[in-house]
Amino acid sequence: MFGGGKVAVLEDFRRLELVRHGRKEVIRARLRQDKGHRAEWQAFADAVRSGKPAPISFDQIVAVSLATLRIRDSLAVGQPMSTDVAEFVSSAVRPSESLE
Repeated sequence: MFGGGKVAVLEDFRRLELVRHGRKEVIRARLRQDKGHRAEWQAFADAVRSGKPAPISFDQIVAVSLATLRIRDSLAVGQPMSTDVAEFVSSAVRPSESLE
């Protein structure tokens, strides 16, 4: 990240390098890294076993995926792109006229 004459580089949430006024400072995480993957899998497995709803809804998963794809598309064409999840889902599940 650059701003105000300063630079910050974060590597894998374990190492932070800061450069300001020509001086460099490196900060390292002392504890084991936890990005929440184990807890996420545990929550999913618990939901499957108990029959409860998934910890992350289908709409949220689609929204994140759609936003990621639209960012790529927007960068390619240099224009803002729509991220209307409901519209995207309805167009994706609607039977195609060419298949009828």
